Amino acid sequence: MYRTVASGHVWHGEICNRRRDGSLYWVDTTIVPHIAENGKVTSYVAIRFDITSRKQAENHLKASRQKLQKAVNTDFLTKISNRQHFSHAPAPAPAHKRCKPYLPGPARHRHIQDDQRHVRP
Repeated sequence: MYRTVASGHVWHGEICNRRRDGSLYWVDTTIVPHIAENGKVTSYVAIRFDITSRKQAENHLKASRQKLQKAVNTDFLTKISNRQHFSHAPAPAPAHKRCKPYLPGPARHRHIQDDQRHVRP
């Protein structure tokens, strides 16, 4: 943000601020630099709109969607995932990205006999 405005460009974004009482609030902000005749930024103008209620509504909507998705994907009586859950489940990772267990080959343990009692010299 600072680099954008300091270079003479307009910046726009959403910022979460803290009030004096400690509570958080959101503002939709546009910062416009004032550029002098010599091309240097001399001051800034900030245009801000309080969007706290919109952010709270978005968070409430997101939580409701997650709750609904869980209800759709789970059997009401047994609380077990149903077919709908598995049809939306992510695909398994490709074979080359899966973890492979380390299984040492017999060549590394030639000096140990099968019965684990004798060690070859």
